[in-house]
Amino acid sequence: MILRIGLIFLIFPIAILLGFFFSELSVVNDCIRGQGSFDYVRVMCDFQHKHSFVPYFERHQLWVNGAMGLSSIGLVLCVIGLYKGRR
Repeated sequence: MILRIGLIFLIFPIAILLGFFFSELSVVNDCIRGQGSFDYVRVMCDFQHKHSFVPYFERHQLWVNGAMGLSSIGLVLCVIGLYKGRR
């Protein structure tokens, strides 16, 4: 049981985070292909001004740190579950 919970905590937070990241990346790529500049603060494509790149981690620190924290807990639970399963 601990192993299953650990696997859920290990995989799902990172999978959800990657889903959001690649969804936003798709919007950014569409904007750049259309000769625009993506405004990361307002999350929109701007065809008049140039905007600097802001890393995903700087804009979503809570989400990234939370996903990494939950995944770390999941890793520990997986190790405990595998250790107890061998006894």
